[in-house]
Amino acid sequence: MSSRPQRGVAKGKQVDTSSPPEQPLKKKKRLTK
Repeated sequence: MSSRPQRGVAKGKQVDTSSPPEQPLKKKKRLTK
């Protein structure tokens, strides 16, 4: 039971930190290019 919530939080945190930085980076690169 402890592993289920921990994994969900870790996955949600990883996606949250990887989603925002990757989206703006790609948009900025496309704008400059």
